[in-house]
Amino acid sequence: MSAPIKNRYDFVILFDVENGNPNGDPDAGNMPRIDPETGYGLVTDVCLKRKIRNYVETLKEDAPDADNYRIYVKEGVPLNRSDAEALEHNGLTPKDDLKKAKKSDPDIDRKLRDYMCEHFYDIRTFGAVMTTFVKGALNCGQVRGPVQLSFARSVDPIVPQEVTITRVAITTEADAEKKNSEMGNKHIVPYGLYRAEGYVSANLARKTTGFSEEDLQLLWQAILNMFENDHSAARGKMAVRELIIFKHDSELGNAPAYKLFDAVTVAHKAEVVAPRSYQDYTGGCTLREVPLMDAPDDYLQMSGIQHFAFCRRQWALIHLEQQWAENLRTTEGQLNHARCHDDTRTERRGDLLITRGMRVTSHRLRMSGNCDVVEFRACADGIPLQSTPGRWQPYPVEYKHGHAKETDADRLQLCAQAMALEEMLVCHIPEGALYYCETKRREVVPFTDELRSTTRQMADEMNQYFARGYTPKVKPGKHCNACSLKELCLPKLCQKADAKAYLRRYLDETATEVTPCGNS
Repeated sequence: MSAPIKNRYDFVILFDVENGNPNGDPDAGNMPRIDPETGYGLVTDVCLKRKIRNYVETLKEDAPDADNYRIYVKEGVPLNRSDAEALEHNGLTPKDDLKKAKKSDPDIDRKLRDYMCEHFYDIRTFGAVMTTFVKGALNCGQVRGPVQLSFARSVDPIVPQEVTITRVAITTEADAEKKNSEMGNKHIVPYGLYRAEGYVSANLARKTTGFSEEDLQLLWQAILNMFENDHSAARGKMAVRELIIFKHDSELGNAPAYKLFDAVTVAHKAEVVAPRSYQDYTGGCTLREVPLMDAPDDYLQMSGIQHFAFCRRQWALIHLEQQWAENLRTTEGQLNHARCHDDTRTERRGDLLITRGMRVTSHRLRMSGNCDVVEFRACADGIPLQSTPGRWQPYPVEYKHGHAKETDADRLQLCAQAMALEEMLVCHIPEGALYYCETKRREVVPFTDELRSTTRQMADEMNQYFARGYTPKVKPGKHCNACSLKELCLPKLCQKADAKAYLRRYLDETATEVTPCGNS
């Protein structure tokens, strides 16, 4: 089997039903499940897991690796029968005293659990309660799976309808003499859009079940297609409309799940009173900027990558030793940024939406900062934005004083901003622009693989310097003349000092300061 997943995931499923019963309630005459206090429809997690299991079983039943993708919770197959396979594999039988087996082999719990997880996909995914092992007082009887689903809840309240139907076929001969048809009924939801939320724990995958990347991709595939091979007249027309996945860059994650889920909003159009199709909702899902956790204190300033590319010592003096000095260039640059960093200003120019001073964070680069300007351009393949119909392609623009430079210092800063936006908005940004105030022209910057690789390498080097508290030595050059820290950096120390000249200058200054006395 492949290695377990290394990243945490959270996801949202949007699915709808038309003229069907998505999940009947046995306690209410098989009517659609409903929250009696609010009127919102419900679909249990057990129902959704059943659909996923059925799809995986259908897809993998004839595959070469079918033995590793069997289903544990399966119709017509007693659970004890599957448990017995693991026991026999480890030289035991269901009739053996498992408590004694535990004493003779303390590792039997893990062996049984690993066998079941390796061969049964739904145990690897959702976990299971294996009764045979529970009764045998083995710790492997209850396996907590890395994938968990919530109840699905309708976006709007539903009004279930009871539809009377007739059948021309009569059940018995006696009934046939009395009537020509029989009456019945079925319960339907005219239309309902449901939302379910889920979690994938890389920690549990590593420690318990071994849930792998291949398993994860199969899960996404199963969710998208879970109703496609399970249609019935009772359930009506059901389909998964959207699957929104949040991938974290670590096992523990970058943001609380509730913040990510709150970022996904669905609402029907204002003019629609009773939604009857997915098109009655405003673009389906509206995904606003994902509110990630505030950048940790050890995250570097994103603007520092431009300093680092220009001069590593300059970056260290500013960001490590907290030294700064102004000159004409820095002052003019600050004035230019003050105008474009007004985050209260948002402009709409036809198919162009302009935001200023947008806060961005990259957990891969371990950097945070503000974008001068982010243009969102109308694009069919773009991302949705909250309260803004349509889809949009982000386009970062960085303002710089002076003119275009031969080095990539400015381009690296812009690329870092784009990579942060890609993390936050879950999209791809192919290019951005640098605006130079002196020339009043934009320079289009393609975010090539080479530029992205250099950005990552430089960010890693900056973080290493920061962790060590390392300030590079002086390396004077022509670029020093344009640096506001020239006097603080003291590149003249690299030159040989004349001791005689220093002493002579000191004595002259001292003699000048002495005031003659005795003269009135």
